[in-house]
This record gives sequence, C-alpha cells and structure tokens, in this order.
Amino acid sequence: MSSNILTKYLNNSQFSQSQLGLVLRSHAGGYLVHMPVLNTVVLCQARGRLKKEKINILTGDIVEIADLQEVLSAKKHSALIVKRLDRNNQLPRPPIVNLNQVVLVMSLKNPYPNLELLDKLILHFELYLDESRPILCFNKLDIADDETIETLKNIYEKLNYRLVFISALTGAGLNDLKILLTDSITVFAGPSGVGKSSLLNLLYPDLALKTASEQSLYGKHTTTCTQLYEIKGSDNHYSWIADTPGFNLEELDCPQPSLITYYFKDILALAGDCKYSNCLHITEDNCNVIANLDKISNSRYQSYKNLIPVALEKQKALKSISTKNESRIKLVYGKDNTVTKIPLLKKQVKYSSKSQNRQQSKTNYLYNLADNIHEVNDTVNDCD
Repeated sequence: MSSNILTKYLNNSQFSQSQLGLVLRSHAGGYLVHMPVLNTVVLCQARGRLKKEKINILTGDIVEIADLQEVLSAKKHSALIVKRLDRNNQLPRPPIVNLNQVVLVMSLKNPYPNLELLDKLILHFELYLDESRPILCFNKLDIADDETIETLKNIYEKLNYRLVFISALTGAGLNDLKILLTDSITVFAGPSGVGKSSLLNLLYPDLALKTASEQSLYGKHTTTCTQLYEIKGSDNHYSWIADTPGFNLEELDCPQPSLITYYFKDILALAGDCKYSNCLHITEDNCNVIANLDKISNSRYQSYKNLIPVALEKQKALKSISTKNESRIKLVYGKDNTVTKIPLLKKQVKYSSKSQNRQQSKTNYLYNLADNIHEVNDTVNDCD
C-alpha cells in the first residue's frame, strides 16, 4: 500500500481495496484518481446518478471505482466513480478535502511579510480545519534581518504556531519542513508570487510537478487548479502535497464576530474578564482586552480590529436576507430529526377559485404533518 491516508477505508471490509482511490485532480473531462493498491492513476468519469444528486467530487476525495479491471485490461483512461466516501473536512478556498495540515508561505523580505494578510489566512484555514493549526513558513532567510525574524517569533511562537524559516536559494531549513510533511495531506497556500511551486520543486527535485499529468498522458503542469502529488520518502513513508493557485484573501467569509474572537487566542485569553458577554473589544467601556493591549501584539490587534467590521457587515446582510425570506418558508420537523422546507404560497384574498382552495388545503395538510413547526431563523451560527 502506497500511503496511510486511505488506511481506515482500505481496512474496512465493506470496501473492495482494489476499487478505492484518491482524487488527485479534477479535469474538464473527468477526474484523475490514484489507485493505491494497484499503484496506478486512472482518468475517471462520475456516474450520472452522482451528478443528478449534486454530489460533487473534489481534490482529496476518497471514491469507489467501477469497471476498473476492464479499463486496465484495455489500457484505457476512463473508469467510473460510483460513490464518494465521507469527508473529514473541506476547504472552500482552495477547493480541497480531507486535509491534515496547511503550510502558509510568506517571504521575509522583498516583500516583507504582510502580517494582516497572514492573520487573515490563519483565521480562514482554522475556521475549516479546527483540528490543525497552520504551519507558518517564511522564505528568503538568506537576506532576512534578525529583527524581522525575532518579531515573528515573539508574535506567533507564543501562540503555539510552528514556524519554519527557509531559504529557497541556499536550501536552509528545507529538511525541517520536509519532516513536517511526512504521512500527511498538506496544502501549500499563500499570496501569489511567493514561489510555492518553486519551493515544492526544491523540496522534491524528482517531482518537477508532473507526476499525475504524465501518468495520465496529459500535458505539462501549470498551477491553475488544486492538485495532489504523492511523494515517497524513506522507510516507505509518503507525503501528499497539494499545489494550489496563488490567491489573495481579499474578504473573509465569516459573518460571526464571536468566532473571530475565538480564533484570536491572544484576545480570547483576556475576553473572559470583560464587563459585557457580547463585547467586541473595540470601543466598549470596561473592556479587559482594551485595558491590556500591552499584552497583545499591536499587529495582531490591528488585524482583529479590521476583521470585526467585515464580519458585522456580513452578519447584517444575512439578517436582512433572513427577514425577507422568513415569511416565505416554514421548517417541518419529522422523524429522525429530518427537516423539510415548505415554501409558503401567497394568500389570495380576492377571487379565490376552486383550484386555489384545493392548493390552500394541500398546504395546510403539509403543515399538519408534523407536530412541531417553526418559523425559519437564518441567523448564522457558524461559517460553513
């Protein structure tokens, strides 16, 4: 077996080991799927039923394949995905699932690290990967000044983040980073132009960002979509690396200010002693956070202050949408906690016809199917 990523599925008797695969990349014409037991990569299509049920397939998905032996014997590149297995987690940006960790890449100089963007990226990934903290990787160690390095250590090591300082030019620190990637699915992310793909080529010279595309007879790789690469290490240890398109997180998709406070651990540590339970720690009186700003990094607090108004605006917008929709939909709660959304029909005050009366009777019947009917409240409780 080529990787321990699929172990829990391969050891499950309900699945045929030779039919399980890991989606490496989504193509316009299908999906590249790595079959660990057979040690091959196959181009697959999704069964029509999956499309009808709107079951999407993303990079990192564990899938079950049919018609595989026929494909291999005929040396074709077209098998069939018949099932998508349960996911451990999912990132909306970049679109990938079943991750173990994230490496955020920033430069130490030319340009200097943008700490506000870094804090925003940290929050973005922690919201969706609550069980894992990002690894902070800082490149250009060969030209960095000691003051910048010490500042970063004082801010982020105190918050229990793992920092790795490297030089793509000299190779310093690369072995430390490679150790952290072993036996994991790791995504490299960061702003455009920091050289994530170049860094991967330095870490794994034999990779050359071509493994999956060469095996599937597709062309040279360019980072325009998220793709997984399998890297074999020593003692049969493997790493799965996701190379992603560079992106700048212009706007954080989090409409709940309290969640931002929760993930800023340095602020959360002081927030418990605030006078008000719903304190946002910006301008409130008797705010323990404001009273102890000397215990928080100035850059971290500025990042927090810039994120809170964005979350408040999103929360306001969602409440406005909820107010418009709440008179149009009801939730009917049935057995086994099932929920059915029933659209409300506009009441016809004048000129009620027999068909309209029948429709109104049908609507009333649907409402009485369950004992507990609640008005919709779309106030957001999380960021998923």
